[in-house]
Amino acid sequence: MNIELLLRQYLYKHKHVVYPGIGKLVFGASAQLPDSLEKGEALPLQDLNFAFNLNEGQDSDFLAFVGAQTGKIKPLASADVESYFMLSKQFINIGKAFVVEGIGSVEKQDNGTFAFTPGYFLPVSEASAAPHKPLKIREIAPPVPKTDHKPVSPAINKKMIFAIIGILAVGLLVWGIYRIAFSKSGTVPATVITKPDTTINAKDSAVVIAPGIPAGNAGTFKAVLDERFSRGAAEARAAKLRTFNHDARVDSVARDRFIIYIPLKDTTVSVDTLQLTKITGKRPRFISIQ
Repeated sequence: MNIELLLRQYLYKHKHVVYPGIGKLVFGASAQLPDSLEKGEALPLQDLNFAFNLNEGQDSDFLAFVGAQTGKIKPLASADVESYFMLSKQFINIGKAFVVEGIGSVEKQDNGTFAFTPGYFLPVSEASAAPHKPLKIREIAPPVPKTDHKPVSPAINKKMIFAIIGILAVGLLVWGIYRIAFSKSGTVPATVITKPDTTINAKDSAVVIAPGIPAGNAGTFKAVLDERFSRGAAEARAAKLRTFNHDARVDSVARDRFIIYIPLKDTTVSVDTLQLTKITGKRPRFISIQ
């Protein structure tokens, strides 16, 4: 139902119309409305006065007019009119003009009141103004203002993403180098006890002698503590063992095999006395170097 068309028809015929919750429009006694206009002619409405009143109620005569034109009972016509002006008033309150073609526009002023600006005369055909003949027009709602704000998606910090990717890449690179280096050396550095226990355990004080090597002063021996597959790794391990006051040395037993050892005059020295098992986590083996 086109309430705008019915408002214009009613105003032109009865010289007044009510905007519920907004105010009332009334033509002065001297106002004259033409029956028609020449093509391209625009006639501004004269002597059309507006009375601002937020408590203005619905006009029962206008509701009866709406019912006669649409074929609806009065309660339904009242509901349609109330819904239309409720939305229109919200439109005004957000600072937009409420415009009815052929009548004029209503806008909100800085002091909170509403001001009316007359529009231009728009002829109403006799067919559309005929009583007791429902109008075959499309239902339209008052225009709803469009907000100027567009949804803003959260900004993506590309620099932060690249920084995280870079850190992960460096971490993977360091881990890969670590794995490759120690896979070549054949072992991962063992945990070293920085404060060795000097207590001699009678159970572990047995002498370890290489097979076929007699006990006692049989010559000079190497107490092999560990071995690596590169000289660099072996030298690093020996340097670590020397921090425990042991004369750790490196010798090559093959092209890619290096042992870390301590020279001994004989094999009768207690292994636990030298704390070799405590340092390396395993008993050394002895090699004769006669």
